[in-house]
Amino acid sequence: MDQDSMNTAVVRGLRDHGVDVLTTTEAGRLNASDAHQLDFAARNGRVIYTANVRDFRPLHGAVLQGGGHHSGIIVRGKQRVSDERQLRALFALIAERSEDACADALLWLNDWL
Repeated sequence: MDQDSMNTAVVRGLRDHGVDVLTTTEAGRLNASDAHQLDFAARNGRVIYTANVRDFRPLHGAVLQGGGHHSGIIVRGKQRVSDERQLRALFALIAERSEDACADALLWLNDWL
């Protein structure tokens, strides 16, 4: 979970339902660049969740155009979404998409809101 989306209630809600969540803080990566965050997530087989559409959308394209890969990016286009709505949308996304189906994808949480 990227620092732009870290929310204790959302992290706790995901973990309470068995979702393996690693926050940027827990990974010791608070000041790492977005490119390094995405690279870390990819090397560790993790989908990254962020509200930072402005930076991660072009980063997604740059990685793929450069022949690289990532494990998936979930972006929340709306900055203000309640914890409950985020959790419902994330659970719906998880139920619909396998881990493999997230690879190299830019997924808009708004599609599941």
